[in-house]
Amino acid sequence: MEGTVRLGDFGISKELPGPKAYAETRAGTLFYMAPEVLLSRPYNMSSDVWSLGLVLYSLCKLTYTQKDFYAAQTKQTDLVIPHIYSKDLQNLVKELLRMRPRDHQSTMFLKNLSWLAVYQNTFQLR
Repeated sequence: MEGTVRLGDFGISKELPGPKAYAETRAGTLFYMAPEVLLSRPYNMSSDVWSLGLVLYSLCKLTYTQKDFYAAQTKQTDLVIPHIYSKDLQNLVKELLRMRPRDHQSTMFLKNLSWLAVYQNTFQLR
């Protein structure tokens, strides 16, 4: 399909029994893991949304270095995408990379973004 981007994770996956359930396994790409996963703490789907923030960041920056990884994990500096991208996208990356697990955004946050509504027929956010 021309003009279609598909993002998938073909690593370890687990269906959680409910929205308040947490997983404790640790498998996947180290550089994109949420801090709580790296620290072997319980996590839920919002940790995947955090990781999506890193994917968006690296797509916009066109690189993702060990320095970026360290900054993301320790939040000593904000990861800022280049200013050639819209303020909406810059703010989205910032929102998705909230450090504390209780502050992570959900898939509903993504689904409810007004500027993203234009693409709702294309994306199947759950």
